[in-house]
Amino acid sequence: GSVEGTESRPDCSAKSVSHLQEYIMNAVHFVDTILSNNSTDDHINEFITQGGLKPLVRLLALPVLPLDYPNSNACLAVTGCCRSILSIAHPKKLLEVCLDEFLQLLKSLEVFLDSPR
Repeated sequence: GSVEGTESRPDCSAKSVSHLQEYIMNAVHFVDTILSNNSTDDHINEFITQGGLKPLVRLLALPVLPLDYPNSNACLAVTGCCRSILSIAHPKKLLEVCLDEFLQLLKSLEVFLDSPR
């Protein structure tokens, strides 16, 4: 059976979640290498122009990730890539996207405020 309040959460096996975390880690390491192996901020500017920040930040809040995801190497890879972007350029834009995604996450949790106890 399912636990109350988790009906919308997709049913994923531990193996598929592990593969997802490996995929996230590898993809983000690839992006981070491209962004940080340049002495100028050209690659980061293009990454931001093409809308890369939002999908990057969304990797922190996928609904199928386990509760211990913040302690995983995949999460560390995402935050490391964000750190690279911050250290080279565009702290305001990254912060803007992060806060926007956080607001969307909070809005999705409003359903729990309206549910009977």
